[in-house]
Amino acid sequence: MTEHEIVQLVGELEQVNAQQFWWDSPILIRAVATHDARIVRTLAFRHHCLGNKNAFSAHVLRNTMRHCDGPELLSLWACIDEESDSKAIVERMEDFGYLPWASAFIIGEIGGTPAFVRILERLSPEHAPRHYLIVRLFSHLLIRYLAIEKETEPKTTFIDLKTGEQESLLSRYTATTSFDMTARKRKEANELFTPLTREQIQSAKISLETIPDRLLNLDRGQFLKLLDHLRVHNAMRGGV
Repeated sequence: MTEHEIVQLVGELEQVNAQQFWWDSPILIRAVATHDARIVRTLAFRHHCLGNKNAFSAHVLRNTMRHCDGPELLSLWACIDEESDSKAIVERMEDFGYLPWASAFIIGEIGGTPAFVRILERLSPEHAPRHYLIVRLFSHLLIRYLAIEKETEPKTTFIDLKTGEQESLLSRYTATTSFDMTARKRKEANELFTPLTREQIQSAKISLETIPDRLLNLDRGQFLKLLDHLRVHNAMRGGV
């Protein structure tokens, strides 16, 4: 794709209706093919402005960015690493035009093990201005690991209009289209969340020891409990 075509595509992505953000959308197929940081940043901005981050359109945007940027999500990490103003990080959390927070949310949702490793690389004194953001990204990632573990097979609830009684049945038998969509979404969203090693989990604990309490968004004990849970869960799965 030429420079002119990429610039033109950025303009289209900035203006296109969010209804176009769906699997196999032609404009998103073009976006993936660019492997260009400008496209990733534009999609991150559009994603940040979506009201419902659990919607399929939001997931599709995240998955598009993953394939455009690669599993390391280097363009999104660059948005975080370029910020050195700790005051802006704290004050602009809800700013729809602020890419560091937009990038952090996306990494927390889809970054998995590569993101875990990069977080540990950044929890060091020389990156102190970004600790407020990185710690919250870290908790997001840990909670995603926990949520994946607790995922159950999708069900559909039926309500008897006469009696008001409800019955939940497996969607694979009652709503196959919905089941297929949910299964695909989970597969794509969870792909990078591979088991962590004991060494990685121990390194995370050591890194947390250097972070002041005032920068933590969870109690220190809650962080440690989440990490211990991951260690036990990985052992049960046969991890090292």
